[in-house]
Amino acid sequence: MGGVSTIVQSNNITRIARANYRAAVAQTKNTNKFEVAKGNLSEFMRSLNNRERVNAASKEYNFQMEQLSEELRAKQGASLNTQAQLAAARGAITAQAGYVGVGGSSADLMDTMVRLQSEMDQEMQNNALNLMASRGAKQTAQIMVGAYKGMDIGRTFGQFDFSQHIAPKAMNNRFLKLVGVAAATYFGGPQAGEAAANAAVAEWQGQNGDFQGMGVSMAKAGQGAAAAWQQASQRGGKSWASATFGYNDGTGPSSPAAAGSAGTGAKITKVGGEDNFNTKTKGLGWF
Repeated sequence: MGGVSTIVQSNNITRIARANYRAAVAQTKNTNKFEVAKGNLSEFMRSLNNRERVNAASKEYNFQMEQLSEELRAKQGASLNTQAQLAAARGAITAQAGYVGVGGSSADLMDTMVRLQSEMDQEMQNNALNLMASRGAKQTAQIMVGAYKGMDIGRTFGQFDFSQHIAPKAMNNRFLKLVGVAAATYFGGPQAGEAAANAAVAEWQGQNGDFQGMGVSMAKAGQGAAAAWQQASQRGGKSWASATFGYNDGTGPSSPAAAGSAGTGAKITKVGGEDNFNTKTKGLGWF
């Protein structure tokens, strides 16, 4: 599309660009809203799963602790029964020794042996209780450790769209730009007019952030201006319109032949004693 066509169609181009801009902005917003919703859902499900995992572990922990407590109470009860049985045995031995008339060192020895056996049994039972308590505590603690190790502590980061969109701007003073293109064409030729049009388009593209297109249009404008300047030098300073269509618009020196030809000025004659002002205007029109 040429520069002049772009200027003429700039309003339609702006309408299409603004529609695309609104669609792009809406797409970016929708994408970001979806990513936020997806992240919130992921965080909720992660929190729910972690809570269920901890609750299940807590229930298992409490159950194991209750069983351990019952086992410890049972062991302690057995220990008390053993102590009672040993005390009864010591009393029976003492009574029997007195009944048969055995006393002194023999009776003390028998009592010492029974007491030693009682203390050994008590020590074994205490060790068993401590070992049971230690293993039970370790087992129950391992339940919570496994639960916490199995928790999902990750985070969800959405794939957000951070694109920035520039709202398209309409071309300002479009009519004046077309007038400038027409004037450049009249004096410098079609290439000069196209160069002026490309320069106007480049300015508009720069306002809309299309710097690549602006560079291309400026390059075309520079090429057209250079070619127009070269052609103007070949015309000897005359405007392109006067050189092409034979207009005498005062933009360059006229040749002697042209100066002497008809239609280059006003011709005054007298007819019937009256002045006849026959003014010929050949060459004074636009294009």
